[in-house]
Amino acid sequence: MALARLCFLLLAAALAASQTQAARLDSRYTPNGGNSWNVELVISGDGSPAQISGFTTYFAETLFENLELLSSPGHWDSLVIQPDPGLPAPGYLDALVLDPAPALGAGQSQGGFVLRFSYLGAGNPGSLPFEIVDSNFQVLFSGQSQATLVSEPALWLQLLAGLGLLGRLYLRRRPA
Repeated sequence: MALARLCFLLLAAALAASQTQAARLDSRYTPNGGNSWNVELVISGDGSPAQISGFTTYFAETLFENLELLSSPGHWDSLVIQPDPGLPAPGYLDALVLDPAPALGAGQSQGGFVLRFSYLGAGNPGSLPFEIVDSNFQVLFSGQSQATLVSEPALWLQLLAGLGLLGRLYLRRRPA
């Protein structure tokens, strides 16, 4: 009985440890039409013992071109380098927390990093390789982003709902 309980606890601990990730990067894609896309990046610290002070996200030179930083949080210093298929070298977004802004601790996240780019691949863009660093530029975690797609139908439905609301307000204010 005690051996079975011990095995169960060890299994539960192993499962919990395998599902814990020190940090993660989410990439949320929105199509702009044609091969133009936007991506919003959200970085999260999930249980990391060190604070996150920066990250770099890489864009493969064979799949991306015309990277343009549209927005970045005010207390972050962000730099975009273009992919170069002639070298070959991937492009990247490099973002660092500015002093004296606090770094991201466990359970905190930061969004607002938005880029526009041309996608050269077939289908939709996917996960992006990244590295997350601490204040000494030591790599805390590297991996692939969790990619999601904001579908065009959802955008059209939001637009139609907004127009419907405006029409309803207009009809209410019209004199009889």
